[in-house]
Amino acid sequence: MKLLTRVCLTLLLAVSITFGSFHRKANALPGANFLAQIPVYTASDKVSTFNGINECDKIENSDAINFASNQDFTVAVWIKPDSEQKDIKNGDNDVVEKWLSGGYPYVIRYLNTKTGNSAGKIVAARYDGKNNPGVYSNTKINDGKFHHVTFVRSTENNQGKLSLYIDGKLEATNPDTTTGNTKNNYPLYLGCRGYSQNSGVNYFAGSITGLAIYNVALTPEQIQAVVTPNYPPGIVPINIASQTGELTVLANESKNLPGLLNTLNQPVTVKISAEGMWQAAASGEPNGLSVDANGIPGVLYKEWLFPELNLGTLVAQVKDAKGVSKFIKSGKEQTFELQPGETAYFIFNDGIPYFTDNTGSQKVKFSIK
Repeated sequence: MKLLTRVCLTLLLAVSITFGSFHRKANALPGANFLAQIPVYTASDKVSTFNGINECDKIENSDAINFASNQDFTVAVWIKPDSEQKDIKNGDNDVVEKWLSGGYPYVIRYLNTKTGNSAGKIVAARYDGKNNPGVYSNTKINDGKFHHVTFVRSTENNQGKLSLYIDGKLEATNPDTTTGNTKNNYPLYLGCRGYSQNSGVNYFAGSITGLAIYNVALTPEQIQAVVTPNYPPGIVPINIASQTGELTVLANESKNLPGLLNTLNQPVTVKISAEGMWQAAASGEPNGLSVDANGIPGVLYKEWLFPELNLGTLVAQVKDAKGVSKFIKSGKEQTFELQPGETAYFIFNDGIPYFTDNTGSQKVKFSIK
């Protein structure tokens, strides 16, 4: 017979993650650590947010990000366009642009309302001063959400091929017809076409994050691993600044716990607000009460996983990348910081022998801002 009652919760949780400064450099590519291929360039862990009028970022030129007409490469980036582009003198707004004049190894551009029915699509291209092959998406990404864009130059049967992926799905392919010089000495620009004398062209309004450049052609499987890495069941990666979803916390689960994993290379502050009721054991048993995430007041016992906390308290146990426990937070309202590689696991406070007879569940909603 149990000493105390248990609880099964499906807990409704609102999680907001507050990042530091927006509009500087972009995030490391979400899931990049899970790939066999290593990027030759990744931006720092910030989301770049541009006003579409006069803001863009510049990355100095280097051999690592400059490719000849016969070289394979991959350019991958997360983007979220604003609903309206302010700079519509031309039909495209520049997301990733290795160009000021002459040939260029790659560009990724967002098509605006000036292109009519094509507005909201992506085009990626190369140029050797004469030949200008490109690939256009079928999918439109003007829905206010982040989307992953991958531009790949590969070699098949001694012929270059260009491929464009949106959210891991192949959109289009075309032959790479460049034969002349595609390298240039210009910086790589995010959010505009190359500028001089503090003036740019085709400014992009929206957010850019997760830029990564590879000196190989990623396979479809590797691209998919970037978009949806193979995380353990129930673990949600923190990898972009605007992210929403749901977790489910079960009061009768003590092993396969839901959680939040910080895949970025910077700390994030996590704020949690839990809503819902859960119940330990059956009604009528000792402490068989429906309670919220603060648990049953004053019900403490040495056999609980966290004996200093009330029975039925929602606990966030934070562990580092090696699985070593760092600290815990508990209750209906929580605020804590996750370092890179750390995971916050959510669990109902009970004793290991007693989880099986808990009942109930609630949705755990989270948002990252």
